Formats: sequence, C-alpha cells, structure tokens
Amino acid sequence: MPFDISNFNCLFILGPTASGKSSLALKLAKKHNGVIINADSMQVYAGVDTITAVPTMAERGDIEHRLYSFLDPMESFDVSTWRDMAVGEIESVLAEGKMPILCGGTGLYASAMIKGLAPVPDVKAEIRKEVRFLQEILSVKELYDTLKDEDPVMASRLTVADPQRIVRALEVMRSTGKSLAHFQDLPNITIPEHIKVGLIAITPDRQKVYDNINTRFDTMVANGGLAEVQSLVVEGIDDTYQIGRAIGVRELMEYENGIYDLDRAITNAKTATRRYAKRQL
Repeated sequence: MPFDISNFNCLFILGPTASGKSSLALKLAKKHNGVIINADSMQVYAGVDTITAVPTMAERGDIEHRLYSFLDPMESFDVSTWRDMAVGEIESVLAEGKMPILCGGTGLYASAMIKGLAPVPDVKAEIRKEVRFLQEILSVKELYDTLKDEDPVMASRLTVADPQRIVRALEVMRSTGKSLAHFQDLPNITIPEHIKVGLIAITPDRQKVYDNINTRFDTMVANGGLAEVQSLVVEGIDDTYQIGRAIGVRELMEYENGIYDLDRAITNAKTATRRYAKRQL
C-alpha cells in the first residue's frame, strides 16, 4: 500500500474496467471488517447486473454490498445524488464500527468524494422533463447548438461528443437562469471532515486489462448480458437513457435493432471498452 490505512476511516478503490477492483475491495473488506459501496454510475441500475459487471452473490460471499442494482433503468442519475447517497451509507457503516470501501471506475464520482462538488441547485422537475424531451427529438448536434444559443459559456467548455453534460447544462440554465459555469466556479461543497478517504488507484499493465476486457465481455454475453439488453429494448429504452449509453449496452442494442450482426456488435463493444479503459488509466 502507498499509505498507512490506519490514517483513514474510508477507502476508495479506483481503476479501469476489468482491472480487479472488485476483487481487491473484497480482500480489503475481509481484512478490515468492511462494507463495499458502489461507485460505478452504471452498476446502480437494476436488471443489468451481468452486462455492467456487478459482483455476483457468489463473489460477494458474506461481505455486504450497498448501492448496487437499485435504480429503475428508465431513471436518470447524477453524481450529486450518488455522492449524497454514498455519504449516507458511509455514515451508516462507520456507525456500525465497520470500514466503508467505495469501489468503482467512474472518475467523476471519485472527484466528487475527494475534491467536492460545485453547489448546483436542484433542477426543477418540469424543466428536467422538458429537456429530456428535447434530447429525444433532437440530434446531439442540434442539442449542442441549443446550448450554444442559451449558454455559450458552458457550451465552450463542452463538445458535441458529451450529450449527458450538454443536457445537464441546459437543465441548470433553464431551471436557475444562470450558467452551470457560474456554479462550477464557486467553492466546492465537500464531504464531512470526519470522513477521511484514502484513495487506492489500480494501474495494471494495459495489455492485461485489454485481454481481461475481451474475455470478460464474451462471458457477459454468454451468461445473460444479451438477454438483459433485449429486455431493455422491449421496455423501450434506447440511447437517450443513461443506461442505454453504457458501453456494451449500446453496442448490443445496435445488434437488437438490426444495425449490426452479433459478432460485429461484440467486436464494437470490446473496442469501445478498451478505449474507455485507456482513458481511465
């Protein structure tokens, strides 16, 4: 370990997909009387455990896991909501005299826990619904052009390749009358001082991660991942929903919608996952 664990009462294990985060979290939980708390933005969704690589019940053994597989796939979820829920779980675990261990590959979640979050007000429900409707009827380019018209400052900080943040910026501007950039420039709201988070970053050999990704995705598809995506398509979920944009889900949806055959969809998913892992590293 690069630090003394006794200096912290909470751990955050961060690393690229297929790098062994869950395995390390389990080892540390067994050694330090820990409870594992999810810090992956897609593993919060119910009904997609296989394709999002949620630890199985057999893998968990007697170690308690929290904030996994609880959210309806049609619901949206943001980092602020996750951070509030995670802090609540951390407080609960500490009160039980145990070690909270956050585990995930979503870098924004780690930043929110370690560095804090901008004090952005809650978005009004009717505005959220309005912008989500825009997302359904407009292309990403048209959505980005809308943001440029309404909030050029925030648009300059984003690109057309980032639809989730474009939607968030539009929601904040329409709900508050102020740019998201205004709130981002304010001092961050941090977690309670008594929570001392130690960050463990896994940086394995890149080729090993790529090999793990290829093998794991084949296993996912064979063990029910494709069936999970089929169920999402039946429910009417597409890439306008957060879970529909998850790597692996998106590519298998393209197969279900007749865009690619299964072999091509699997190849595309592996390629996209490797590129994501590269960015994570």
